[in-house]
Parts: sequence; C-alpha cells; structure tokens
Amino acid sequence: MIRTLRSARKGLARPKALVVFLHGYGADGADLLGLADVLAPHLPKVAFLAPDAPEVCTGGGFGRQWFPIPWIDGSDQAVAEAGLDADEARAVLAGDRYAAEVRADEAQARAYGISGVPFFVVDGAYGVNGAQPVEALTQVLATAWAAGQPLVMAAAGGSGCDADGCSV
Repeated sequence: MIRTLRSARKGLARPKALVVFLHGYGADGADLLGLADVLAPHLPKVAFLAPDAPEVCTGGGFGRQWFPIPWIDGSDQAVAEAGLDADEARAVLAGDRYAAEVRADEAQARAYGISGVPFFVVDGAYGVNGAQPVEALTQVLATAWAAGQPLVMAAAGGSGCDADGCSV
C-alpha cells in the first residue's frame, strides 16, 4: 500500500541536503516547520520538509499520528498483536489488580540498590549496574554459574573417571 503524505517545505528548490522534521503524537508538520527559519542561516544549501503523519489521532480527534499508541489513545493494536483479550487488558490497565505485585517488584529493586537502567540481576545474588562490555557480563554469568553448580565428585580419588568421562 502506498500512502501520500501531505507536507510543507521551506528552502532551496535544488538543495544539497534535506532536513525532515517528524512531529510527535497529536501534532502536525506545520508545528515544526518554523524551526527552518532558525536553522536555515546555519545550514546553507539545505531544504526543510515537514510531513504530516498519515493518520488522524484516534484518541482525541486532533493532530496526526504515525502509529497508534495504545496507552494514550486506547487503541487495541498492541493488545491484539500480543494475543490478549482487549476488554481484560483495558480492565487491568485501568485498575490496580496487580498493584501488590508491582509494589513488591519495586521494593525488591530498592533492596538490590537499583536506581537506573540497565541493571542486571543474576540468580538473585549478582548485580551489574549500567551498560557493560560483553566481557563483564560474561564474567558475572560464569561466576554465578560456578556458585550455583558445586563440583560433585563421581568417585573418591577420581577412580570412576576415564577418557570418556566419569560414572555417576
């Protein structure tokens, strides 16, 4: 399906570069096109384009949207894609059915000392704060695995082992 977007434009007819302003939910291209007047002196040989999103906002009847945002507009797209019952999902979002579980998760996060994201908890015993290199995460996983998998000797002195493994 091909959609044609309505848009407004400022700048050169044959520019060397193009700046495209994409508005947020409930706005339209005209809301941002005024930025072209401010930016043009700093960006010579540039044209500015501000398209309107293809859909009218479903939640309020004003402005445009690029895609539905269920928690703002009440649409059921995400609910349907997740295979959930729409009425049940709305009831859960509007109520406090899982409030106790959420508060318990928040309390556990405070107990771990989590104050930002990302934060990784491994086996409930190891925490990694912030974005880390792969090596750091691999080391934590190896440490947690070793702590959770104690060595079990198959036979005293290793006599139950040969080149193919150990008998248990």
